[in-house]
Amino acid sequence: MSKKATFLANIENKQCFIKFLRKTMQENGIITKHATSDADVIIAKTAIHLALIVQTVLFGQFGEYIDLLVLLLLIYEYSLSKLK
Repeated sequence: MSKKATFLANIENKQCFIKFLRKTMQENGIITKHATSDADVIIAKTAIHLALIVQTVLFGQFGEYIDLLVLLLLIYEYSLSKLK
């Protein structure tokens, strides 16, 4: 097992790293959200919310995350139907 894998296998190490990373990002003006379970819904809802209020460019490798892309499209369609 690599040093990184060993470090992250310890739940306390992993939580400390996440808290450090989140704090550092927030201090640099990056908005963060914490998911207590599957992050896909939070990612999709946040992407749609931000796309409605700021110019947004969406990029990624959706071939590996097709479920996230489908969720994003479904939430977007639902959001549009509420606006009508």
